[in-house]
Amino acid sequence: MFIFIVGIGGYLTLPSNYYLRRALTHLLPKIDQYPIFENRVVKAGSPRPWELSEAYNTKSIPERYLPRFEELGTVAYVIIQDNRLLFEQYWEDYSPESHSNSFSMAKSIVSLAIGCAIDDGFIRDVDQPVSDFFPEFKGYDGKALTLRHLLTMSAGVDFDEAYNSPFSPTTQLYYGDDLQEIAFGMKEIDEPGVNFIYQSGVTQLLGFIVEKATGEKLSDYVSQTMDSDARRGKRPLEPRPEGRHGKSLLLFQQ
Repeated sequence: MFIFIVGIGGYLTLPSNYYLRRALTHLLPKIDQYPIFENRVVKAGSPRPWELSEAYNTKSIPERYLPRFEELGTVAYVIIQDNRLLFEQYWEDYSPESHSNSFSMAKSIVSLAIGCAIDDGFIRDVDQPVSDFFPEFKGYDGKALTLRHLLTMSAGVDFDEAYNSPFSPTTQLYYGDDLQEIAFGMKEIDEPGVNFIYQSGVTQLLGFIVEKATGEKLSDYVSQTMDSDARRGKRPLEPRPEGRHGKSLLLFQQ
């Protein structure tokens, strides 16, 4: 038994198992785990508070729905209607000022960044081959893998979107620090553009493409896409300093 325990301990201390040590420490992802990660600020150029609806918080959540909210561990419930804040309620000491992991809402932000990079002339269009940025993605059976395939989750790669396994690439992306190993380790195993398969790894690859195309860290470029004044003026981008890549699959902070 002692030898077995020592063996497991030795296995966990391997540098390649950094993510596994974190996974065993923190277990399943939680909405308030952003402090355990490196954080970069995504700046809003001209932030505005939500306008309040005339009917703001004049109604309450029907009692019959509250047991379901409790079962799901709901801490915030917000309704936006016609670009105005209609209703909001918070539980467990959460408030409008609370921060949280955005999880897969970040996928929409990365997709927005791709569109802005096209608008800014860094990317030709969504049908540009991924191989233009990373030649190792050569396509499958003569059909090129394109940005459109990544954006529509039809890349035909072997990324296993498993949330309950400590050994899955999803866990490695979430808790790990070698994002390139996972993203560039994906193999093209099927014709792209045929089957929709939800895969966080392809969004991480899109994040790398944004960085490669623009020369900016993902967070810096997204800060500019959120800055309407900068976008109108199309301010030039500064060269990207060397540094760690941003997690683009699920960690934009709200």
